[in-house]
Amino acid sequence: MISRHFGERLAAGRQSGNHGLGEFAVTISAAIAVSLIASLTTTPMLCARFLKPHDRQMHGAWYRISERAFDGMASGYRVSLAWVLGHQGFILAVTIVTLAVNVVLFIYIPKGFFPSKTSDA
Repeated sequence: MISRHFGERLAAGRQSGNHGLGEFAVTISAAIAVSLIASLTTTPMLCARFLKPHDRQMHGAWYRISERAFDGMASGYRVSLAWVLGHQGFILAVTIVTLAVNVVLFIYIPKGFFPSKTSDA
């Protein structure tokens, strides 16, 4: 989303009040692209290299507490997913209402970041 925004700014060229934004847009877009490449290649490779399966070993109290918390979150996710899959019509209606509210808000909320006229008081 951010790279799309800066890509549009870069494509717009140097317009009034847009000086220096092109270089910034290139820098941000390049940083996002490098981050994307690193996250899709280097991170999984390093995880496969350094994370080894562990055998039965003694774990401390912090591990047991955090594991119980993670199991609770997974159980909560499982229950909520089952509820959502059981009420698909309701969820679809909520999604459509949310989309409609966003369209209405997009139409009525002012879009300019800066006021179009300045007042000399």
